[in-house]
Amino acid sequence: MSGEQPSWRDDLKRVVSLRVAEKSVSSTCTLNLLQSAVEGFDCPTDDHGVSWHADIWRSGFASYPTGREQLDVLAASPPQPPGTNPGWRKITRGDVFTVDEPLLLFLAAMAWGFGATGYGWRRTVDILVAAGADAVVKAMRILQRSYGDGGPGAAWTAFSAGGAAKVGGLGTAFASKIAYFACYDRQRGVGPLIADRNTAWAFWALADVWDSRGSATLYAHYVATAAEWAATLDSRPDDVERALFVIGPHVRTIYNQLS
Repeated sequence: MSGEQPSWRDDLKRVVSLRVAEKSVSSTCTLNLLQSAVEGFDCPTDDHGVSWHADIWRSGFASYPTGREQLDVLAASPPQPPGTNPGWRKITRGDVFTVDEPLLLFLAAMAWGFGATGYGWRRTVDILVAAGADAVVKAMRILQRSYGDGGPGAAWTAFSAGGAAKVGGLGTAFASKIAYFACYDRQRGVGPLIADRNTAWAFWALADVWDSRGSATLYAHYVATAAEWAATLDSRPDDVERALFVIGPHVRTIYNQLS
């Protein structure tokens, strides 16, 4: 992590210091930090995007024709980011949410999740080759059904080890991305949220809960708490998730400095 430090980092340092000392943190402090992080966003969460090298992915999928056809559809829509070569596209959360077909949604979520990471296409091909496109589509539908029947905790159980929607090669960070894009209702602001290392560190600092990725109960608590915070802040729960993602690396750095 480098560059200019956010204005709220000193407040966050006090919060992490309190957590390390096993002392309480006021809800006002927690909400103020989240509000500051949300106000620092450079765009609405639906427009939160990454640069994605569509041409490299399409070339990498040459041996997987079904995926290549889907990628051609995906690459035809997002714009080229300014100052990049023609093969690049900017893909946003909103772009992924507009996809209805399950396999294309899976690929869009993976492209957004990996962004400019060079090995993203390879990991995605490996997952599809090992599981099969039909199994991935089935897992997407099971995720949607599981969430509809039992909420975020049921979705976590479905996408985790031994679950009916478990896809080999997808850990919680990416499985929760798939669940988020497949199930989240942007109009109502309800649904699963992305849970990764960054959100986990931030949730520990602000809610004194570790590890929010670790079980169906902890994940459901994370999603419910994010919804409560969002209601107080007049935001969406995925705004809170995004704020936690921004805060998380700072929490980790501060914690390591204090340890």
